[in-house]
Amino acid sequence: DSAEKVSSNFFQAIKVEHTSEDPEFLILESEFMEKLNAAISALPDKQREVFLMNRIEKLKYREIAEIQGVTQKAIEKLMHKALLKLREEIEIR
Repeated sequence: DSAEKVSSNFFQAIKVEHTSEDPEFLILESEFMEKLNAAISALPDKQREVFLMNRIEKLKYREIAEIQGVTQKAIEKLMHKALLKLREEIEIR
């Protein structure tokens, strides 16, 4: 499924190479990545797809709207909802 492929690419893109990082930092980063992964996975399908297309595939809202067959305003609204939901999920957990 293309959404899963994009999601996988997202997590590969945001991984940071570590050399002599503080172990506590590495643990916190790992916990954050788990929270982020869970939060993205919990998004409704359309929100997740729009989020990943914009943030990973670097598509503009206009391009996503054309692909999805909706207005740019609809994409903006989905992205806004996705970002709010991600912020809530990451802060709560």
